[in-house]
Amino acid sequence: MFTWACLLVFLGFIPLSVTGNLFDIILPPWDDLSYIGVFKRSAVQPTPKQCVLVTPLAAPVFQVSPGGGGTGGSQSGNNGNQSPPLPGPSETEPGTIRAQSACGPIGATEMIMPLSGPNGASSWLTCGINSTGWTPSYATVQDIITVDLSFVLSEGNSPFQACNQYLDIIEKYATQFNVPPILVSSFAMQESGCQANVQGEGGEQGLMQISQDKVKNFDFSFSRCGGAPNGNCKDPDFNIHQGTQFLSDTLSKNNGNILLTIGQYNGWFEGMTFADATADADSNCCHCQQNLDYLHQMMNGWLLNRNPLTQPRLGQYFNLDSSDVSNKEEELSRKDEKWNKLSEICELGGQ
Repeated sequence: MFTWACLLVFLGFIPLSVTGNLFDIILPPWDDLSYIGVFKRSAVQPTPKQCVLVTPLAAPVFQVSPGGGGTGGSQSGNNGNQSPPLPGPSETEPGTIRAQSACGPIGATEMIMPLSGPNGASSWLTCGINSTGWTPSYATVQDIITVDLSFVLSEGNSPFQACNQYLDIIEKYATQFNVPPILVSSFAMQESGCQANVQGEGGEQGLMQISQDKVKNFDFSFSRCGGAPNGNCKDPDFNIHQGTQFLSDTLSKNNGNILLTIGQYNGWFEGMTFADATADADSNCCHCQQNLDYLHQMMNGWLLNRNPLTQPRLGQYFNLDSSDVSNKEEELSRKDEKWNKLSEICELGGQ
């Protein structure tokens, strides 16, 4: 009877949740085989979630038409293992960023590509991260290429449609703190997809993913914010207010340097190295790493009405992907362990 029952489980005719009446033991739910009925607790204990870092690779080259802010157009590639030479500071094309480069060629291209765009190349935006530390160049809000938020929303096919219901709040605080609405909404898209109820792995809250570095009287333990309605950090008006004020204050402290300011919103700092940014990769909070593609995705993605997460994706590091890979590997490992344990039990029962 026992052997036949095991066979039926393996063949899928009996769910794994079947208990004592067949096996005379208790099989715990599929998501927990750390113990098995009368058997002692397994010596194998769950391990902390870890990220497996991926080596940055050169992305294939796709040319994306800038029409409609770079959201559409044809793609062409070189099957790509390497990108074409990027223009230097004196070769930048019309309609590209004006900046005081502290790190060689800006690499701005009129077309939006996985590794470059009108606001500079990924390698320039992350200058120094792979060596002595991040060295951001200087550019102001007036120097960068952006689209008008109201205009792209009127087109109807913009990724910013997700922010449409919060447009009045965004424009109110963008005006109050003297920053472009497209910049505020770009942070909301990058941080939360413009979803008010999102909570990050590190406790970040709401549309702008505010946390203790961005709001006063933030109670990390209970995710409550002093001054928010009922302490609700995710309240859209409060959340956008705090995020926009932090952005404006940081921009002022940085003497108007928008590159440094965007990086700092994600926790970057001057001198940050690859090791600094990925320090949390082997922790229980993989997504607490700094996103090494953050600047490129903001500057050549959202600010130009281009979703940087759609194919071809913008970036070269994708270091936050590794946590998703790790989660899948962990899930497969748990399933293998459970089937092995079940096989063990069936063998014992057949003896």
